[in-house]
Amino acid sequence: KLFLLCATNCPWELDTAFLRRFERRLYVPLPDSKTRTKLIKMFLKDTAHNISDDDWEMLGRVTEGYSGSDLKCAVTDAGLIAVRELSTASHWSLRSAKWSPCSGDTPGAIQIPIEQLKPSQIAIRGVTSADLTTALSRTSPSVSPREVEK
Repeated sequence: KLFLLCATNCPWELDTAFLRRFERRLYVPLPDSKTRTKLIKMFLKDTAHNISDDDWEMLGRVTEGYSGSDLKCAVTDAGLIAVRELSTASHWSLRSAKWSPCSGDTPGAIQIPIEQLKPSQIAIRGVTSADLTTALSRTSPSVSPREVEK
């Protein structure tokens, strides 16, 4: 016996003779708002974040048309925003025994290259809804509304 599972975002481009050989065909729609919110939460489960209940609701709304894969890419990008900030930071302040990037006018800030800090001494801030919004602006839905209509 052979079990074959196939997936495509463009089923109308498949040969009808090929499709005829499949006993079952399932249409899996794009996730709805609640499911998109759950997916984002799931992708962030092991990542520190500062996202309010209102922000979760907003994220579910603004991600209309995004697939689970699109959301995963956006969440990954959002997590990297905080990491990228570390590489460009020139000033640091000590908070809870860890160094955090800050502006030069922050009281107690020191100017030091990141290379002189031990990785275990650096605090990476949590992902924010602004990070996710930025990442979503750079991640387009992979399935267009026109393709969904087909």
